[in-house]
Amino acid sequence: MNDVRRREGLSTLPLWLPLAFATLVQCVIGIGGKPPKRSELLDAFALPELAAAVRRDEDEAENDALGAWFENIERRFGKA
Repeated sequence: MNDVRRREGLSTLPLWLPLAFATLVQCVIGIGGKPPKRSELLDAFALPELAAAVRRDEDEAENDALGAWFENIERRFGKA
């Protein structure tokens, strides 16, 4: 069982390591100012495919948050 987990972890290393490093860089830069998006950092790491996937996730999360905000305003103030 341990061998399976070890192989599984090693096979996903190229995926989660850049994401973890980008998140760490975001946190460090965020101490002094506004941090860049993870997709921008991944582009800077020369990982365009991973950056595009993360950018889609970021855009989807932003759209979901905006939709929730509109629903909250509508619920609070009603329809005009």
